[in-house]
Amino acid sequence: MDAYYALYPHKKNEKIYCFFDELQECTNWEPFVDRVLRSENAEVFISGSSAKLLSKEVATQMRGRSLTYELFPFSFDEYLRLHDVAFEKLTSETCYNLQPWFEKYFKTGGFPEVASLDRQNRIKVHQEYYKTILHRDVIERFDSLHPKATMQIAYRMLSSVSSLYSLNRVTEYLKSLGYKVSKDFVSDCIDWLEDAFFLFSVKKYDKSISKQNLNAKKVYCVDHALVTSVTTALNEKKGYLLENMVFTHLRRKSENIYYYKTKQGNEVDFYWFNEVDEAQLIQVSWDINDEQTRKRELRSLQQAMNETGLNVATVVTANQSETMEVDAGTVELVPAWRFFIA
Repeated sequence: MDAYYALYPHKKNEKIYCFFDELQECTNWEPFVDRVLRSENAEVFISGSSAKLLSKEVATQMRGRSLTYELFPFSFDEYLRLHDVAFEKLTSETCYNLQPWFEKYFKTGGFPEVASLDRQNRIKVHQEYYKTILHRDVIERFDSLHPKATMQIAYRMLSSVSSLYSLNRVTEYLKSLGYKVSKDFVSDCIDWLEDAFFLFSVKKYDKSISKQNLNAKKVYCVDHALVTSVTTALNEKKGYLLENMVFTHLRRKSENIYYYKTKQGNEVDFYWFNEVDEAQLIQVSWDINDEQTRKRELRSLQQAMNETGLNVATVVTANQSETMEVDAGTVELVPAWRFFIA
């Protein structure tokens, strides 16, 4: 600050704007920012790629003088605005035009830098992001004693998005590869990946917090297209990628997201609570035309609706739209592109 005012002494009488990136890496940054806010006519903006900057930690130091924003890769709505695709209302023509844009978004994902790149360069950039996150935001930041094992955990989790995982299974997988690591180490690695906003874990819904922590969790990535650029495991499993997209769409709005398992053992992909704490049930199915698939998805939803007391549920599909009346209430089939701009 002294150096800045030495260069620009006239700024002493004006409001200044301070921008600090990755400030959480500096020791005792909080008292410094607090002093700047108290002693200078200044507004301070702090950015970083760590959950350490979430509102709870910042608000404690800033004594209620801070606003916190989480920034994700572009949503579908933001992707449309990036490409100047505007519409005032959903007409038949609008619906026809939006479907190809959704297909492009499904392939490219939401990272701004790759939005206009060809496939080969997009994959290269995604892979560089992956390496940077692993080495800078995880291995170096947390001084991992087993960097190769950490990389194996990240790759295993990324190859399993939209699927259940348990610490025991991941630990046994590493041991089968010859790594002598503990379950605690695996737990720490997954925490590091979540701290870097790379992966997210979703718990099974239960009123008991201890039971939530005991059950297997589902894993999602911050960007669905990054998954396909790094691993080929899900290239043909469009339903898993669509489910990941639905998760990130919901996560932009709320942190209260769970998966639901009925008393009969059937699963609903999302049981989440929106900004005003309203509960919603959402199932994801790329194509629900197959009769067995339709019965399975509707059976899970009906059971969950009866158990939760909800009379409306949603099935997000690739391009199908339909309203169905079932014994428990109404099930809306919504095409993904429409769901993502709602």
